[in-house]
Amino acid sequence: MPTGRYAPAAAAVNNKIYAIGEDGGGAYRATVEEYDPATDTWRSRASMPTARAELAAAAVNNKIYAIGGYNGTQLATVEEYDPATDTWTSRASMPTARTVLGAAAVNNKIYAISGGGAGGDLATVEEYSPPAAVGGIAEPPDIGGASSEHAGAPSEGSGWSAGSYAALAGGLAAVVLAAIAGGWYARRRWVR
Repeated sequence: MPTGRYAPAAAAVNNKIYAIGEDGGGAYRATVEEYDPATDTWRSRASMPTARAELAAAAVNNKIYAIGGYNGTQLATVEEYDPATDTWTSRASMPTARTVLGAAAVNNKIYAISGGGAGGDLATVEEYSPPAAVGGIAEPPDIGGASSEHAGAPSEGSGWSAGSYAALAGGLAAVVLAAIAGGWYARRRWVR
């Protein structure tokens, strides 16, 4: 590895591993390096827009999401990296800023788990639905059984953000836009 790192995130896409961010002795860095296990080689990639360490990363649809972290303060920042184009895009911030968090991708959704927040240790899980993967076209939403249990969230397991409620009121365009843009919402329990 060309750059020694403290508190980076790592994620894999297309059989390559990406080391993202670092705390270089209090100097937060946005560096990204790609490791190819097949050739045992490293190469530098485009740096994140936001320098940070103690972040999490997860991959969905061949893109990597750098989530939260710390650069002097806890961050809610989410940035998407596309290895195919070596570019970064800002995405919807998490509702809760957090550092030293866990993240995992399940069924094309990303879950930010626990971590440290402004008030101490967090016991929350927030779910993110990345933007639609194929040409910006989202599949039709499952809006059956929507309830207010999730305070603005869709029915359990549907994966749609507040736009699900707009669909119930006849605002289908809002649902499609919510699906294309992606969004976060809090989960009160684990997905079945």
